[in-house]
Amino acid sequence: MDEKADAVSGRVRAALAQIAAEEQVRVLFAVESGSRAWGFASPDSDFDIRFVFVRPVARYLALRPDRDVIERPLRDELDIAGWDLRKALNLLLKPNPVLLEWLGSPIRYLWEDPAAQRLAQLAAETEHVRACTAHYARLAKGAWEDHVAGRETVSLKGYLYVARASLCVGWIVARRVGPPPVRLRALLAAGMADPETCAEIAALMAEKSAAGEGATGRRRPRLDRYYRAMQDRGRVLPPGPRPDSLAERADRLFREVVLG
Repeated sequence: MDEKADAVSGRVRAALAQIAAEEQVRVLFAVESGSRAWGFASPDSDFDIRFVFVRPVARYLALRPDRDVIERPLRDELDIAGWDLRKALNLLLKPNPVLLEWLGSPIRYLWEDPAAQRLAQLAAETEHVRACTAHYARLAKGAWEDHVAGRETVSLKGYLYVARASLCVGWIVARRVGPPPVRLRALLAAGMADPETCAEIAALMAEKSAAGEGATGRRRPRLDRYYRAMQDRGRVLPPGPRPDSLAERADRLFREVVLG
């Protein structure tokens, strides 16, 4: 970890400790989400911190449930939000691709609690094929419509959203084993597109990483064709098998963490 990253990690940990004290919760894990986790942050990108927390057992027995989300306004480049463990586990069983990305993030600020690894193990066994394919195809289409369609000059950030989500569709369609990697470079290294398209996306990443969040650039026809191909391939996919014991194990994990 370099000096700047070490300083940011210290700030994040301090902010999470303050939240834990103010909200009377225990943070089970905290990770980076968004463009920094994906590997194409700009120099002025914020830090998107996401975490899962658990409250004292008495709070789960109250007539009026507490909010299952904790959020803090953007401050000093830190955008912090977290989910209650109960919410996280219920979403994990669907599964929720956003939570799968949190658990697969390569940038971890807090991961010492044993519950973090147990959540990651459950996530690896979820039936993710249909939910994740629909999620990433929808993300790609939304980014395409918002940032690319009908434009000659496009947002580099939006174009990379299209590229990454399309590569995730390609991963799921081709492999159907485990959620796709969080890092965009890992998707490129796995050969989810032809070499020329991968080279175009890598060049786009380099251009965006050297520029600001609002930077724009030219259209790339090869990437446009790949997006359309992945939209077609991701339309119909049958679900994979779901372990019958997953819900029971999620219940057990919830009880053990809350009571522990």
